Amino acid sequence: MKFTPRPWKEEEDAILKQHYPSMGMQVQTMFPHRSYESVRTRAARLGLRADDAPQDWRKRQRRAVDPTPEEIEQRKHEIYRRSIEASLGYDRLLRYGEYAG
Repeated sequence: MKFTPRPWKEEEDAILKQHYPSMGMQVQTMFPHRSYESVRTRAARLGLRADDAPQDWRKRQRRAVDPTPEEIEQRKHEIYRRSIEASLGYDRLLRYGEYAG
């Protein structure tokens, strides 16, 4: 079975043009038969921007998960330290309590 996308109606475009700048992707609730990606893509094709709209929940979620530059540097140093210790055999010494450095 082949998927055929449903064409956008002029009324839907008018709703999108009126509400997308102020609501952002929350306007998707006005189109229950359209997917999130479909609404986002149509808004982009119409040249609409949602600069003043509440931030998209996906961006907020991504921002909450992404590490800060300081955390990235700390992780790099930890990985580097562990690799040096492993190459020198300190990891085995630590396991058996023979190294207290």
